[in-house]
Amino acid sequence: MLSARSIFVIFMKIIFHPVIIISLFGPIIIHINLSVFRDSINLSKDTTEIVAGLTGLKKAMSDVWVFALIDFSIQLYTTLLSWILLLIDAVLLIILLVKHSNDKKWQTNKLIHILGESKFSMALAVLIVILFIGGCVLFFSGHLSDIKTITYYLPEGSLIKGGMRIPPFSGFLTWFRGTILICGILMVCWKQYIFPKIIHVQT
Repeated sequence: MLSARSIFVIFMKIIFHPVIIISLFGPIIIHINLSVFRDSINLSKDTTEIVAGLTGLKKAMSDVWVFALIDFSIQLYTTLLSWILLLIDAVLLIILLVKHSNDKKWQTNKLIHILGESKFSMALAVLIVILFIGGCVLFFSGHLSDIKTITYYLPEGSLIKGGMRIPPFSGFLTWFRGTILICGILMVCWKQYIFPKIIHVQT
């Protein structure tokens, strides 16, 4: 049974984990700044009206397709950065496993044995591999970038409104980013509860 202190500790580690900060809070921070910028050039949050002065900039910021492209770019960038940080974290975990091994030379079958003792560890390892392969295919093939995907980010009713929007569930990019977020949370839990047991067994 987890104590209130233990739950608080794991919660704080999850919130401040780089993958969670980027994938969850990254778009929020960017959208807040974008909203402030729109207000600074006197663009109403509920209209596409073009105000006098800075006509070209205001016209671009009032265009629904520009809005959709910016929103998509934010989601794509934060997803890519989260994916990279997740892989870095996974590599660091492997390095820690190697470092705490009693053997001078790390053996692959020993790593498989350690992961095999925990279904959670094995499932997490498989998920990371899938995300690695899936990320390579999606990002480097440009499969996520097409006109159909951009249309998911168009504002409702062709009116640009301020504030945050829930990412479109129709877009695969949202699901991929969500999977990265979940994987990041699972990795925090693994480091908190499973990794110390592995180290204890090897030392």
